[in-house]
Amino acid sequence: MEEPVTNFKLESPGGLINVSAECNYGSAKSITLTSMPSFVKEPEPDSVFVPSLDTSIPIFTAFGGMWYAIVFQDLKPEVLPKIRPENAKRLASLGEEIKVCRCVCKDRLSK
Repeated sequence: MEEPVTNFKLESPGGLINVSAECNYGSAKSITLTSMPSFVKEPEPDSVFVPSLDTSIPIFTAFGGMWYAIVFQDLKPEVLPKIRPENAKRLASLGEEIKVCRCVCKDRLSK
């Protein structure tokens, strides 16, 4: 640690993150992170067909070092499980399925 400011970089999947820590008497008093840009791709959701649900669901695509598909349960409450501990396994499985369906649909649309 260097006083008054310690600077270093963290590696992340999306690139380097610059870190600056204001230090005093051997401890950090404030830390500033400068990362890659983060944004939502489109203001309106895309529609992705999910075979296990036998329906399409709205998803938002966002970037924050890598791409994310964001699903709001309240936009399709009749088919999506509520976010509760007892639904964790099903939600994780659906997340993987949505990721695959999103990639397949995206590939088909780009050809």
